[in-house]
Amino acid sequence: MRIRSPRKGYGAFVTFGKPLVPTLAVFVAMLLSGCGDDASTPLPSAEALVEPAQIARAGPNTPQAVLLQLWRAVQVGDAASAAGFYDQRVLREIGFGKVSGALAQERPHLEVLRPANITGSKTPLGFEVVVKGQNAVQGTRAQKTEVFSFLFRRSPDGWRVAYDTLLGGALPAYEYSLIQEQVAPGSNAPSPEAQVAARRISDRYRGLLSRDVEQPKGSKNGSGG
Repeated sequence: MRIRSPRKGYGAFVTFGKPLVPTLAVFVAMLLSGCGDDASTPLPSAEALVEPAQIARAGPNTPQAVLLQLWRAVQVGDAASAAGFYDQRVLREIGFGKVSGALAQERPHLEVLRPANITGSKTPLGFEVVVKGQNAVQGTRAQKTEVFSFLFRRSPDGWRVAYDTLLGGALPAYEYSLIQEQVAPGSNAPSPEAQVAARRISDRYRGLLSRDVEQPKGSKNGSGG
């Protein structure tokens, strides 16, 4: 499993497994040094910002429109609103604070990416939306393109995200930074507690729908269509 640096890493990843310690040590050093970012670099221009017109073109009450609203909320730093687009099961099991906190740290990542080539299809667990993020701001270290997937399910409030690769990558990094700061503040040595916590929250988020997959045939899974 790999996690994105929660601090302007623009695609910097660490890997869980046997080579974790040296790789994670580099990751922690990047966190402490700010990944080499120039503090004087201005915020990216509005070239990548999702416009209301783009959301309107996606259609009312569609998973695609919700995705664009979530994307824009992260871009403008409104992590609380972005978290509100997640399914209640996610917010209940993971916690609103951790979901919004992880999304807040994704702002430097998404603010340079313009969502494009949005496609959708039904799956046994809901409606999957795949989006390609295109780097629209020159001079940043973001990859030229990145692909994300979002699994939506219907709720009384409309379409909500039940699982996605954006939060799926952000949560372990966020959890790691929280625990590392608690158990070894200021240390460059990755703590086992932080590593375990990062892996645990990743597994928890990915496994939230396991009950629906494992339930007996004929039971309703509430995936919507």
